[in-house]
Amino acid sequence: MTNTSSDFGNLVLQNPKGYLDSISHHELRLFPYYAGYASIFAETVLRTIGANGDSTVLDPWNGSGTTTLAAAKLGYKAIGQDLNPVMVLVGRAALLQSSEANSLIPQAKAIVSGCGQRASDQIVDDPLTKWFAPANARTIRTIEAEINRSLVSDSEYVSLANREALSGISSRASLFYVALFRATRKLLADFVP
Repeated sequence: MTNTSSDFGNLVLQNPKGYLDSISHHELRLFPYYAGYASIFAETVLRTIGANGDSTVLDPWNGSGTTTLAAAKLGYKAIGQDLNPVMVLVGRAALLQSSEANSLIPQAKAIVSGCGQRASDQIVDDPLTKWFAPANARTIRTIEAEINRSLVSDSEYVSLANREALSGISSRASLFYVALFRATRKLLADFVP
């Protein structure tokens, strides 16, 4: 798409799909999402609406969290909702503070170490086995279970299938889930048309 703009009075909007690096924009984002748009678009719109510091931005189709992240950068409160639980995690992961970056590698190492200590149960009717051999599907599920155990609930596995459980997931846990999603997608890249 071309990076054209439209002028509405004093408001100039760039093409919402106009990424700075159009060749690899999917790889530059936290999670490639077909409906995503450039963060500069969201920031421009939010800057021009005349909101104040007490304003709350609502995005009922939050997707990958571009709007809520832009709102947070500009100091607004933001509420993002989405029906897709994966995108809820992506949106929340995008809000992880950069000050936490140094602790992510040790956390990842602890998760991998925990996987070696625990084996996931036998896989029965797991949808992953349609794409992966049972042993590989079990490895992915073991990593997911360890993320859940170490970052969601130490006592028992918490299914993220319901909205209430999903609403309590931290940005840090969300980031590790998104990393697992991306790694799994990358492994399937040769099989997706």
